Amino acid sequence: MRRILYSTLYLCAIFVLLTSQSGTPLGLETKGVPCYRLNPQHTGQSPYDTTHTNGDVLWSYTTPNGNIYSHPVITTEGNLLFFSSDGWLYSINKNGQQNWQYFTGSGSELCGPAIGDDGTIYCGGSNNTFYALNSNGTLKWSYSVNLTLATTFLAPILDENNILYTVSISDHLLYALDSNGSFLWSHNIGNLPKIPFPPVLSNNGVIYASGGDGLFAFSPNGTQLWNIYLGFYGGKQVSISSSGNIYLTAGNFHLYSIYPNGTIAWSYIIHDLANGSPAISDDGLVYTVAQDYGRIYISNLDGSNLINWTINDYILSPITISKEGTLYFSSRDYWGNCTIHALNQDGTVKWEYQVDGIRLTSSPAVIGEDGTVYITIEDTMYAFSNEDSNSLIPLVVTCIFVMTVVYFIIFHVIRKMKKEI
Repeated sequence: MRRILYSTLYLCAIFVLLTSQSGTPLGLETKGVPCYRLNPQHTGQSPYDTTHTNGDVLWSYTTPNGNIYSHPVITTEGNLLFFSSDGWLYSINKNGQQNWQYFTGSGSELCGPAIGDDGTIYCGGSNNTFYALNSNGTLKWSYSVNLTLATTFLAPILDENNILYTVSISDHLLYALDSNGSFLWSHNIGNLPKIPFPPVLSNNGVIYASGGDGLFAFSPNGTQLWNIYLGFYGGKQVSISSSGNIYLTAGNFHLYSIYPNGTIAWSYIIHDLANGSPAISDDGLVYTVAQDYGRIYISNLDGSNLINWTINDYILSPITISKEGTLYFSSRDYWGNCTIHALNQDGTVKWEYQVDGIRLTSSPAVIGEDGTVYITIEDTMYAFSNEDSNSLIPLVVTCIFVMTVVYFIIFHVIRKMKKEI
């Protein structure tokens, strides 16, 4: 009897080990997707694997009254948060069912929310107000500015001390707030009519904000470190590599690489306005989308080995990169029909999904911890996953475990009976 007990405990340990490996990879910390472009560096590189995602639509969710422009984020519980052009912030669960909604008046593509370590949701509104919400959608606090011209706060970022940084469109100020909503400092980053963009945070705590005349760098206490003038159309969106180098798209149709001290390392022309921040992969490539031109420019981080892929359609969203290197984005043809693309690293098609009808907008893709890919077209969010493949792994492991336990029990019972005979 004691041998049966020991054998069962041993098999239970094996079962726990196998089932833990069939879910989230060991050593992968659960953090969801906390902010715009997946991380404070805005690289578009996801830590989650989509090897088993084959383009099957798991579910879709359509908002009641508006289009989804903003970048979705994902909580540690798997809930998705995004703005719609109707001014509401929506929360839906990973099965596509709505949890709650909160009105902020914001619906811009640059106004995605951010999630703090304690689950607090931070987001800007179009009514001169910045909001902090509890995870259940109730108001925690708000911060308002007194401006004659109504403003919208862009997608915020948080540093390791839970200091919030956000940009106001109307007054072109970079704001720093503490986690309780108290004002710390602000700094001008340009002037109207030029449009500012969401701030970015480097690994060493430097805050970068682009817009107006170019790119500005600030220390956490609000001291301006440097700025670069990039012509009349100024700087656009920024991403930062692990080495600290800055990659900036500009209104003069160029991609710039800038050293952390503010000097330009190199640049190359992309023939059109870029869509979103450049995507930076873990294996050292930078992907920049030329939206009207329908091209994706790819180079090493030092600007070498520049190539481009032609999509032949208007590219609607910047690129999101999965852990294994699949590239996700959407495009629109002349008639308004949309395609959601999943490309391998060599540019070949992994899968595609067509959305017919006149569709003009899309958000960047985000990837859940289980490998589900979420992307929006107009007013609808689509969830893509290979449900059968993901569900077979724990099923097979469970069957093997049960059969092995039954075998060991029968084996020991028969052996005991033989000894008694």
